[in-house]
Amino acid sequence: MIFNSLKLYRLAVLLILLGCGPGVGAQVTLVPEEGLAQVLGQVHASPEGGQWESDTEVFAAWDRGELVRLSNHLARGYSTEPVWLAFDAVRQDHSVSPRWVLEVGPSALDRVEAWIRTPQGVRYLGRAGDQRPADQAPMLALKPTFVVDFGDELKATLLVRIQTTSTQVGLVRFISDKVYPSEQAKEGGLLGLIFTVSGVLLALALSRAWVTRESSSLLWGAYIFCTASLWAVLDGLAYRFIEWDNPATINLLVSSLTLISWGLMATFVSSMFEFQLIRAWIPKAVWGSFIALVSLGLPGILMGWVAIDSVVAVGLVMYLPFVVLGLIYQIAQGRSMSVWHGPWMMVYFAFLVWHVLATRGWIPYSYINFYGWQVAGVTSLISMHWAVIHRARTAIQARDLERMRLFAEISNKNQDLEDRVAERTRSLAAALNDMERAEAEQRQLLSMASHEFRTPAAMIKASLESLAMLKDQTPPMVQQRLSNMALASDRMVLLANGLIQQDRLREHSLRPQLKSLDVCDLVQSVASHYPKSVAIEWACPHTPLRMTADPTLLSIALYNLVDNALRHHPEQAHAPVRVVLNLRRGDQGLPGEWAVVRVSDAGPGVPDEDKTRLFERFESGQTRPDRAPSGLGLSIVARVAQVHGGRVAVSDNSPVGTVFELVLPLEGARV
Repeated sequence: MIFNSLKLYRLAVLLILLGCGPGVGAQVTLVPEEGLAQVLGQVHASPEGGQWESDTEVFAAWDRGELVRLSNHLARGYSTEPVWLAFDAVRQDHSVSPRWVLEVGPSALDRVEAWIRTPQGVRYLGRAGDQRPADQAPMLALKPTFVVDFGDELKATLLVRIQTTSTQVGLVRFISDKVYPSEQAKEGGLLGLIFTVSGVLLALALSRAWVTRESSSLLWGAYIFCTASLWAVLDGLAYRFIEWDNPATINLLVSSLTLISWGLMATFVSSMFEFQLIRAWIPKAVWGSFIALVSLGLPGILMGWVAIDSVVAVGLVMYLPFVVLGLIYQIAQGRSMSVWHGPWMMVYFAFLVWHVLATRGWIPYSYINFYGWQVAGVTSLISMHWAVIHRARTAIQARDLERMRLFAEISNKNQDLEDRVAERTRSLAAALNDMERAEAEQRQLLSMASHEFRTPAAMIKASLESLAMLKDQTPPMVQQRLSNMALASDRMVLLANGLIQQDRLREHSLRPQLKSLDVCDLVQSVASHYPKSVAIEWACPHTPLRMTADPTLLSIALYNLVDNALRHHPEQAHAPVRVVLNLRRGDQGLPGEWAVVRVSDAGPGVPDEDKTRLFERFESGQTRPDRAPSGLGLSIVARVAQVHGGRVAVSDNSPVGTVFELVLPLEGARV
């Protein structure tokens, strides 16, 4: 609908323009009712190959009749040589406005100069085009434009010089200063409609890309942006609103935007139209043609050539046949994407071919050529966006159907899954009961063994105490051995008690027998039970460290730490096992005073991965084969520290070995 209205509008304007100019006369006659004249048959041009250097030479050639009369607008393809245009303009009488505007199109002309000759002499009107600073423009407009003032004269000859590296075309209009604002408003309205629609489509594409996170939507938005930017530069909007430090960059921008736009179109069309479903070689051919186009166009851009329509013409020959054939095939197959968008895209391609042929000079050039391909392009963008939305809706519907199918399948299998879960739950419950029963039997066996172990140990101790009465009658060597046996029996009793206490600790039924004690005395008491021949170094502060604790449990914990160190300490080590008691103020952010017992050895150490589970039950580090532990000692230490509000930690000793820290709160510390 939009396309049809715009097309009719441009056709109406063309008919008006053609009707305003005489078309066959040798001069433009300006009458009071005339406000707009599209100078068509009145324009003469310098012949191809004929060159003049100055306006004086051209005016002389005009007087001699050496310029060639044009039956249509000038379109001579691509050339870097200048071309001259000339025509006479005659006011019917002095009632006709003396001020007129000479407009030379299209916008993408590098350098345009104009002169006016009256009986009073020749006057230079200025230089326009997109390759000169904006402040040097004789009149700021979308196209090269000059103000023509007849003054009191009724006749004048207008001379225009065009020099551009792009296609040499000339759309010459002569507009009254009273009509010119309305003509600019019409052209601006058309361009505003084109770029407003492009902006809305770009915003919708970016919004969809943000919501769906689909790369195709982002690619589509990039294509809209590049295409609209190319139109903006070609229509003179970039020059009108942007100050260019180097105007030559406009040509480079046009060339770059054209190649990027073709690349984005190749990528988007190949992916969205699914050409690989038709033939696997079609997407490869599309990309191959685009790469060939870049290979031809990029060197020209780098060397400063801006014959961009020639690059587009090559692209039409190499690229469009694959796209058009693919669209026709998909339309014949009834694919929704091509049915929605394919016809409008081919209309756009048709207008694009028309535009390229006109700028090459092979068919007449007009404002329909200039603006028609842009209007068709916007229409193609609208139809493509609608096709994208239609495809997205189709995909959403397909996903909904698939989701419903999967939901039904899940519902059908739900009961089976619930039955399997119930069966598995029953199996796990039975396994848990078996495990709890086995654990109870294990605990009962451990308790019986520990009690039975303690009875013979006590008998051995009682016998040794009886032998102590014969101390004076036994040799010193025997006395030493009896003493060692007494110490060992004490240890056996303590070890049996430890097993019993460990079982109580595990059941969380331990009730420590608390009383005030000096930790230094406790450490010294433990030290007295080890023979002097054992390599242990004991260190305690001179000041007492008092705390409320169970001395029996703490003794067991200290014994376990020291025994653990001895098991891991090498016999040939030079340094002994060190047991150091000291005072610490504050521990892990907790205030108060804390007693710290550090037990260090020179053994093989504990790997980092074993440190976290070292205090678990039946876990132990590496040790000597003849001193294998039970795996209970360190778990007992951890539990004793816990019930006293303290903690136990393990770290590496320097240079080798392990350090265990038993941290206990002193009286007054906050636990």
